Amino acid sequence: MARVLAGCLRRLFLLAFVAAAGAAVWHFRGALADAWRELRGSREGAPLRPTAELAETAEEKLASLAGRQAAQERVALTEAELQSLVEYRLAAVLPPYIAAPRVRLDEGRVHLEARVAMHRLPELPELGELAAFLPDTADVAATGHIIPLGPGRVAIAVDGISVARVPLPARLIPPVLRRLGRRDEDGLPANAIAAPLPAGAGAAYVLGDSMVLVADGSGRNSK
Repeated sequence: MARVLAGCLRRLFLLAFVAAAGAAVWHFRGALADAWRELRGSREGAPLRPTAELAETAEEKLASLAGRQAAQERVALTEAELQSLVEYRLAAVLPPYIAAPRVRLDEGRVHLEARVAMHRLPELPELGELAAFLPDTADVAATGHIIPLGPGRVAIAVDGISVARVPLPARLIPPVLRRLGRRDEDGLPANAIAAPLPAGAGAAYVLGDSMVLVADGSGRNSK
């Protein structure tokens, strides 16, 4: 399970840090407000810093969604738990030119940040003259959201990218995604790339400072 999530997160970061990325949103606010409060419980005293223990807790939550005997209908991963997965599971498999990866959740969107050695990235002629003014190492940030694509899959739509705090024009996102291997498919916007959800999850959305994963329901009530 951790390997699946790490692969998904790794793809998000790689896209973000070469001028394309994203993260998650399905807005089910009203009907799920009560369920959300029950999932989150009291936040008082909750750990704010990423830890190895939080990464393990997040993995256990994800595991509760998978398998024929899965009991959870949905789980919520806090921002601290996601960042713990990034630091204690994902960082080891990221390319060496990506440092200090950071994930933040806010108002239904995911914000990704990192320090990137720009000279190690693939050539992106779409950046034009901007590439000549970029420092050797720059802060890269991306903001995005998720739209549904199919069972167990979502489309990661990139809303904005900045390099060294300079926003990139929105028109650059589709050609950059194509150069990075984006494939056309039905229902996939030009500024988005397909990505799988963790095993057992059929939907996902961001609420407050947490990401909620909803079980796909397959195998439930079966003997």
